[in-house]
Amino acid sequence: MVGEAMSIDIEDKIRRLKNGELEIASRKESMAPPRQVGEFISFLSDGTLALSIDHTTEPLVLDYLTNLDRKQVHYELHTANLAEVHRLNECIVQEYQETGTEAQRQEQVVSIIKSATQQKASDVHVVVDRSYCRVMIRVNGELHPFRQMSHGEGMALIRSTYQTMSDSGDESLRINESQDARLKTEWVSRVGLFGARVATRPLGTSGLMMILRLLYDHGNDAKTINDLGYLKSQNESIERFTHLSHGIVIYSGPTGSGKSTAMAVSLESLGRFFDYRLHILTIENPPEYRISCANQTPLNYQGDWAEDIRNAMRLDPDVMMIGEIRDLDSCTAAFRAAMTGHGIWTTVHANDTTSVIDRLSDLGVNRSLLLDPSLVRGVVNQNLVQQVCPRCSLRFDQVCQDIPDDLISRIRRYTQVQATRYRNPDGCSTCQNTGIAGRLPVAEILETDLRFFDVYSDQGKIRARQYWVKELGGVTKNMHLIKLIDSGLVDPISAERSVAPIDDDMRTLGLDPRLMLIERGLCDPVRDEEHPVATASAEVLS
Repeated sequence: MVGEAMSIDIEDKIRRLKNGELEIASRKESMAPPRQVGEFISFLSDGTLALSIDHTTEPLVLDYLTNLDRKQVHYELHTANLAEVHRLNECIVQEYQETGTEAQRQEQVVSIIKSATQQKASDVHVVVDRSYCRVMIRVNGELHPFRQMSHGEGMALIRSTYQTMSDSGDESLRINESQDARLKTEWVSRVGLFGARVATRPLGTSGLMMILRLLYDHGNDAKTINDLGYLKSQNESIERFTHLSHGIVIYSGPTGSGKSTAMAVSLESLGRFFDYRLHILTIENPPEYRISCANQTPLNYQGDWAEDIRNAMRLDPDVMMIGEIRDLDSCTAAFRAAMTGHGIWTTVHANDTTSVIDRLSDLGVNRSLLLDPSLVRGVVNQNLVQQVCPRCSLRFDQVCQDIPDDLISRIRRYTQVQATRYRNPDGCSTCQNTGIAGRLPVAEILETDLRFFDVYSDQGKIRARQYWVKELGGVTKNMHLIKLIDSGLVDPISAERSVAPIDDDMRTLGLDPRLMLIERGLCDPVRDEEHPVATASAEVLS
């Protein structure tokens, strides 16, 4: 198709753009090219698609053209040199100036956020570079093109969002500095959110980026721990944490892993268990999700977590939720609060449960406190992984020819091959042509005891982790992931991208994750040539 492209009369197109006869069609969501190839393409409202002649074989360009064909978008493909494509895009930038009133720009922001929330997006990205602005939204962990606009329009949009729609310590936007803010209450209420974090950062190409983290109001969802998607044994562990009004419980995982949602639901459960007779106080930056049984407060004292914790101790709390402990001062303040009989719920960035202990040790927490099971009660670590659409997902035999040999080997060894399901790239009407039905947690939950901390202290993290799995019956994220794959809920390809290779426990702990699942009764032994390990395990267990 690219080989049939015609040359283009650049000067005529530029004249018509300047006269207002044409506009950029790829501002529309359905026609926006991927960010990585946006500078190679100029798509005009008369159906002209100008493509850089030096980039006609780029895989993302071909994917873009295929996607237009799939959506039955009419276009005429023309080739041009890259400079000519840039001239078209720059002409568009010159043609579109910062027009409209402040109220109109605010309504534009509201419209973008409403569209994002309708798709249950977690973030909105507004990225302004030297030539133009692209708006993207993150849905189910993936960034999708949403809209393109001119450089001037993008800068006006960011400036209006920060200066007139947000609460911040700075009154004006400074394009050469990073700034943080949160959307004002009157705006978040209009778009049906509980809140929205605003962050800006300058780009090295005379540009600026703004990220809006959308915080949804789950106050009326009445979620319980059992609704979060954990295994039954993991639900029971968290329930036990919520029956304590003292000690430290730590949620960990990367940004966007569902830590805050899970912790909010856990605190609601704690409040119910104690008949709402405890004072639960939160310190958040900013409050992210409504917790009906808690007094939720924003971070004060110029972002000093430790000072806020010390201040909160004077407010007669029984349980405190601290948004994050990130340095020795905030760690020390949190442990001191726990030592005086308070319950502490908080978050730490770490890759697994036992690495949380390493992280706190690196920050300088006294080991006599850190390795005390009466203080550190439990650690939850989780990621989110995409759930395939049950209506259009594909079988193994339909996709195996496209899967790398090494992954096929792992799938055959560690999963029930015929039960596995794979994402359909074309999707269906049920999943809005994404192939994805949402996301699920992949978690591991550590309930500490004295022996665990003794092993950790004497033999190190790996031996302590092995003890947790073999002696305490711990379920690793690797094991949870295989359970989800065997249930046909998660694509093994997506699983490895989002969490870890499905042989991770074998490589890092010397433990076969499938054998561990069989021993716990979480999967059945399979007697066939597809599962040599499971077949051998079945013979041993029998």
